[in-house]
Amino acid sequence: RILSSKLQDLVDREYTGTPISLPESLVVQAIKEAFIEADETDPTDGVGGSTATVCLQLGHKLYMANAGDSLSFLAMVVDEKVQLVYSTREDKPDLPDERQRITEAGGYVHIPAPHEGNVPRAYYIDDEGRPRFGLAMSRTIGDWKVQGVIAEPIVDVLNIATLVDQAIDKHVEECRAKQMSQSIRNYYPYYHRYYDCQPLDPSSIQIVAISASDGMTDFLRKEYISQEMAEAFFQRDGHHPFVAAEHLIIKAAEFWDTE
Repeated sequence: RILSSKLQDLVDREYTGTPISLPESLVVQAIKEAFIEADETDPTDGVGGSTATVCLQLGHKLYMANAGDSLSFLAMVVDEKVQLVYSTREDKPDLPDERQRITEAGGYVHIPAPHEGNVPRAYYIDDEGRPRFGLAMSRTIGDWKVQGVIAEPIVDVLNIATLVDQAIDKHVEECRAKQMSQSIRNYYPYYHRYYDCQPLDPSSIQIVAISASDGMTDFLRKEYISQEMAEAFFQRDGHHPFVAAEHLIIKAAEFWDTE
């Protein structure tokens, strides 16, 4: 609701008629402001907190925004093969830029030794200098007390047409490499076989965007999640996407229980 309102305000102000026509920089700024406003109006007054991840499509552009350790990622189905092509970053407090911001703001980042079986956490330092409220992420909506933890997301802008072109080029390159290898094994010149490597029809390439919490991505690989959801969306005999998502949740929960 916050983001859609901000985009509509921009459309009215810029007289573009549609968000698709808005300058990229204004959309990026609107997304950042929406995250910050959601944080500032947190109904728990910052006592609680949440990750936030957004995938927004405007025309051929995809705006991927993330605050916290949930993820949004993209997979493409190219020649019936599912490929993971992009993922947002997990905002963890041990990342150099995040750790620097937190410590400079007066917080503390604890990075556990491997044998401790724990994860890096950002801590609020109270007035007596004691660490409190360990948080396993460096950006979040809410959790106001932890110094240096912010709501502003990192926003990446992807062009769908560029992704499709790159997938087509990669397909041709892999085809040629495969034919070259086969030709060498058969002791035949390979260059005349390149004509078999025709570019794919762009309309045959399919893209699926997925958002998932760390409760899933900590236990299931993004490639596996992408495969399951792509089959659900694009295969005629695949499961309904709701069923596929439920299967992934149950599978991740089973791993959680055994940890």
